[in-house]
Amino acid sequence: MDVSRLGNGYLQDSKLDNTLFANNPEKCASVIGVSINLIYLVSALISPYMPSTSESIVRQLNVPLRNIPDTWAMDIEAGHHLGKAEYLFTRIDTQKEQEYLNKYGGGSKTEETKKKTKKTPKGANVTESSKN
Repeated sequence: MDVSRLGNGYLQDSKLDNTLFANNPEKCASVIGVSINLIYLVSALISPYMPSTSESIVRQLNVPLRNIPDTWAMDIEAGHHLGKAEYLFTRIDTQKEQEYLNKYGGGSKTEETKKKTKKTPKGANVTESSKN
């Protein structure tokens, strides 16, 4: 998800931290405002695939659900009151993690299958003597 990746890069490049807040509160406010609006955009983009996560985001932002916009705009303005913070995702305990890995893949079985199905390059002449 490029928008999310670019937004994260923006936060990292802006060095959003207590030092920025103390030394340059106007820039800090701008970074937070842009970031909140990027989060609002991401909520619209993920809505078809992760509707409950999208609903949680808009509830926390205290804004309505929206369609994917044709253009990006700063729809959430300065002074907007946010909703109550909540977790977007729940922690997966160790037992469930193993259950999900077994059920949905991503484990060693997948790696073994990849190794077994390793193909010989097209046109290569493989004989018993060339394998040694």
